[in-house]
Amino acid sequence: MLLIGDKDETVQAHNSEALAGKLRSANVPVEIRRYAGIGHVGMVTAFARPLRFRAPVLEDSTHFMRTEANTD
Repeated sequence: MLLIGDKDETVQAHNSEALAGKLRSANVPVEIRRYAGIGHVGMVTAFARPLRFRAPVLEDSTHFMRTEANTD
């Protein structure tokens, strides 16, 4: 799972999209999630309980991991 914040100035969206393409070409399951109004640090801190209102990164990541764990 690759998370992209549209205000991210640390990792540009095209880098995540290029990585997703490489992973897909290697038959690795990958999903990109985009979040509006959030940057790199804001997205990372949104994993913390008091800041989860910023973006549903924890829920989305957990869902992805559970889904992929059940495909084996």
